[in-house]
Amino acid sequence: MREALSRAEAGQGSALSERFSLLLRPFPLLQRIAIRSLARRPRRVLLSASVLALGVAFFMTALNVRASMMETVDAVKRTRPYDIALTFNAAYPVEQIRTWLSEFPNVRAFESWGVGETELADAQGAALTNPMTTFGVPSDSAAFRPDVIAGSWLDAKRPAGVVVSQGATNQWPSLSPGSRYVLRRGDRAIKVELIGVIKDFGEPRLYAPQALMRDLGMPTARSNHVLITLTEHTVQAQGLAISELEESVVESDWQIAGAMGTRMWEQVINAHLVDIGRLLTIIAGIALFIGAMGLASSISVGVVERYREIAVLKAIGGRSRSIATIFASEALFMALLGAGVAILVAPWLSRAVADKFGTLMIEYPFDYRAAEGVTPLALSVAAAIAVIACVIPVITALRMTIREALRTE
Repeated sequence: MREALSRAEAGQGSALSERFSLLLRPFPLLQRIAIRSLARRPRRVLLSASVLALGVAFFMTALNVRASMMETVDAVKRTRPYDIALTFNAAYPVEQIRTWLSEFPNVRAFESWGVGETELADAQGAALTNPMTTFGVPSDSAAFRPDVIAGSWLDAKRPAGVVVSQGATNQWPSLSPGSRYVLRRGDRAIKVELIGVIKDFGEPRLYAPQALMRDLGMPTARSNHVLITLTEHTVQAQGLAISELEESVVESDWQIAGAMGTRMWEQVINAHLVDIGRLLTIIAGIALFIGAMGLASSISVGVVERYREIAVLKAIGGRSRSIATIFASEALFMALLGAGVAILVAPWLSRAVADKFGTLMIEYPFDYRAAEGVTPLALSVAAAIAVIACVIPVITALRMTIREALRTE
């Protein structure tokens, strides 16, 4: 009987398992037997748990990165509370724009901005950037509150402060918050301080106080860029409002260069991200399947090697249910060990992947957000894999007669 029970790990003894004796007292008998059995084969247990941990970690990472991509879409709603951005081919008097928009009952409020092209130069006049789209932002603006990466957003207390998008710092790495530059528009120039870098999807942009842009020849009494807030914020309401606005100027001297609804902007971002999210989900499933196969193979090999042990347990009166519980407990402990490692590793891995994906796709890192309920989901999945993986080999072993099991080699 002793030879049969020690056959699988004849050279290891149970020194490691004996160290767990005091810690195992709170556990039921069958679970204590399972843990002591695992302690006799530490290398195999760690290998099996590592394979499952890798699969669960990639599974959690895929879900977390997908959630982070959706957080980026939510950020558009949060940072752009207006509904329509309307750009004209020329700057028109703000009062005329106000009168025009008052004719539309679905327009609740608007802000008049200015848009032009400027470039940043050093103190000696050498250009540091190419001409980039520049927005003159009203001091009391509430229509755009971007997420700041470095420094701060525009502040009335810093009238010479300007802000650039991350696309600008990516293209011109020499730009750094706190540095002073010369902002040029045509033949006019003014000294400014770069006070912040913001997250902004698309081409490099610069944001400056409207009063500062006035000194560069962009009068505040006229505007060529309007941010409109509607009474309804749906895609349908925005599309209808854009059509009505464009139709109203067909027979006038006004020309609309472009119009974009924020819900449409979200759809554009979603179009880029949805397919990637599906791909990540598929990758998560494949990784989890590989981890499950690794655990299943380890459990199967372990059961086959212990046929004699199972036979002895049956010979001394062990019930099939109790024997199955021992093996199921071993599988659960290995699965929980792997899931625990994955839970520790996944947040770090998820942030790194989310940053990389965001930088490649939209030129700035995704706003990291862990998928809702991902930790209990990982534990549940690992436990389910463990139970399913041990069902077939254990049932096969229990169906063998004692004589057949003892004769196995």
